Parts: sequence; C-alpha cells; structure tokens
Amino acid sequence: MEVSVFSKTLKLIFTQRKPLTPKLGMFFSVLGLVLVFLVYTALAYSETNTIPPMPRFPLVPRFDRLFEGLKLLVFLDPQSGDHILWKDFLVSAPRLLIAISGTSLLCVTVGIYMGLYDYLRRMALPIMEVVEHIPANGMTVFFLALFHVTNPLFWGVMAFGICVAITKNVYLASKSVSDEHVFSAKTLGASPQEVTWYVVYPQIKPQIIEAVRQSIPPAIVFLMGTEWIVGSDGIGHRFMQLNRSGRTFMTFPYVMMLGVVGLLISYIFRKIVRLTCRWYESDTPPDFVDRFLLAMLNKIQNLFHRQNKKEANS
Repeated sequence: MEVSVFSKTLKLIFTQRKPLTPKLGMFFSVLGLVLVFLVYTALAYSETNTIPPMPRFPLVPRFDRLFEGLKLLVFLDPQSGDHILWKDFLVSAPRLLIAISGTSLLCVTVGIYMGLYDYLRRMALPIMEVVEHIPANGMTVFFLALFHVTNPLFWGVMAFGICVAITKNVYLASKSVSDEHVFSAKTLGASPQEVTWYVVYPQIKPQIIEAVRQSIPPAIVFLMGTEWIVGSDGIGHRFMQLNRSGRTFMTFPYVMMLGVVGLLISYIFRKIVRLTCRWYESDTPPDFVDRFLLAMLNKIQNLFHRQNKKEANS
C-alpha cells in the first residue's frame, strides 16, 4: 500500500503540467527555502586551509555578523549617528515614486493609442527600437549635463530606462482587443475618446497594472546605479559608502531588506488586480502569500474562539 502511494506521488511530481496537491506543493516550497539556507550556510562558514583559517567567501557574512549588520541598519548606527535604512528610504522612495508614476501615465496613454492608430504605431516603434538598446545608465552623462545633480537627473534616467517596456506592453495589450468591440462601439455612436477609455482601457487594465509592476525592479536598479555614480545620498550612495568603508557585512542584510520591500510592492500590485479586476482574477487561485495570511488569520480566530470558550466554561 505504501509503495503504491509512493509510486503515485512520484508519477504526480514528474508529470508535466500536472498540479500538485496542496501539501505536496507546500513541501517543495519549503524545500526550496531550505536549500537556499543550506547553500548560504555552506558559503558563509567555509574556511580556507590557511593558518589561521580565513573565510573562503568574506562577502557572505556569518549569521552573527549578519544580525549585527541588520541591527546597524534598522537601529541607530553609532558610526554615522543615523537610522540608515529609514534615512535612505526617505530619499530614494520619492524619487522612485515620482519617476514611475509620471512615466507610467505618459507611456500608458501612448501605448493605448498606438494600438488604435496605425500612424502613431509606425512613428513610435522605430524610435522605441533604438531607445530600447541604449543603456539607461549610459545616459547619465547626458542628463547630468542637462539637469546637474538634482532630482530631475534621477527621474530622467529611470524614465528613459523603463519607458519602452511599459509602452510596448500596453501597446500589445491594446492591439489584442477585438476589432468587433471597437467597431461595435463606434456603430452605437461612441466617439474615439469613448472607445479608448470606455471600451479598450477597461479590458487591458490588468495588463497595464502588470506592466507598471514589472517596471519597478529595473527602475530601482537604474536609480541605485545613478545614485552610486553621482548621488550624494540615497540607497545607491549608501552602497558605495559601505563598499569603500569595508563594512560589507551590512551590504547583504541591506539587499535582503530591499528584497522584502520589493516582495511587498509586488504583492500590493497583485492585490490591486484582484480587487479592481475580479473578472480577470476569478479563475486564478490565491498565491502563496494569500494562503499564508489566510491560514494565519484562521489560526488566530481559532485561538481566540478557544480562549473565549474556556472563559465561558469557567
């Protein structure tokens, strides 16, 4: 009996496009995290054969140094007297927010109209093909001469780096809207603007949100690169300072914190799609974060229910 269950489980695992059971899926999710933890531990605690033994990978801090660097980031740093993480966030986050919001507003509008008007598509696509292959950080010199070291410099580099991707994704989504919907709306007397914003836009809103979400990681990279090169504050400038001062044990927890923030932003965008486009997400099962939060909420409710029941019986 056990052999039969084991063979069925193996067959289920190695069957292409066969969804796993919830428990089996959770097992592989935990297994991936455990493997990453083991690899990190092996790199951090491996030593050379020198006398005295030296770390083989000094840039990968051990857990004691990792927690020390995390405390210096979150709490007051005695060397600089600043709350490093909070101070850098207050500088870089507004730059990122302004650049992404302004660029998204312009690129979404252009992308929608490119999918509806062929003349605009033929004008914009050749330009986009050229811009797409120009490194955004390579344009730092141009924006530096244009704006000097001010916030428009950082906005310009980020906008240049993400504008093509957003515009192309929105254009392809707008182009995929059925011609029948467009012509039917025109037949019923809709104006070109009404067709754009009442027929096309609602259908591609999930793709627009996804395009903006996908632009955030490269925008962060462009911002950090620019702050590293010419900035006097912000996350990228902080990385440069940590690298030059030799406090590389703080760099790794900093990267981990940025990863957690990025995961939170990505979850917020997915949640926006689920709340505003229920017709689009109706057949999509809840992701790992939703399942985890729901399980935690159920456990807390059960705990309070048992506590109240004990108090009532007593």
